[in-house]
Amino acid sequence: MSDTMARSPTGRESPTDGDDLTGTIRVMSTASVSTSGGAFVTLPGQGDSFAVAGDVVTIKIRGGETGGAFCLVEIRVPPGGGPPPHVHRREAESFYVLEGEITFLHSAGPTRISKGGFVHLPKNVPHCFRNETSNEARMLVWCHPAGFESMVERAGIPMASPEAPIPARTPEHLEHLRAVCLDCEIPFVDHF
Repeated sequence: MSDTMARSPTGRESPTDGDDLTGTIRVMSTASVSTSGGAFVTLPGQGDSFAVAGDVVTIKIRGGETGGAFCLVEIRVPPGGGPPPHVHRREAESFYVLEGEITFLHSAGPTRISKGGFVHLPKNVPHCFRNETSNEARMLVWCHPAGFESMVERAGIPMASPEAPIPARTPEHLEHLRAVCLDCEIPFVDHF
């Protein structure tokens, strides 16, 4: 393997744009890759994607790869999208808006965040977010400690890719989501 190549989980070499490699870098294909002592890489468009509450959640790294410290997901939020009001009892969430605008609703009132903006919500803070614009939005969400990704996998509808059309939000899916969220200590709430 050359100094400018990394070995992917499939065994193929992948270019690293001349990065100085001190060890093997694992490149995520579509599923998580455990590494022992090496870096973990998820390339653009990669990760397991799920439709959840009308949004697309793509898992970029699971708790299994971070020793349970955190998981990172990318959320694609269409116009009118966003989850029902809820509260995380086990994990804090930190949101970084990659594109578009997202309105966060919490006890301090609505806060509109645009590209480059950041929001941190400690655990036990009731909240939700909405895309109140006519354009799609995207966010990176860091959940710490890890565990949120298991709710996504259990409640979500598997997607072929992060860019696949989003299935319609149905009452049946929302009821399934409510039950899984409750089991994962992320109950829906009626007010802030």
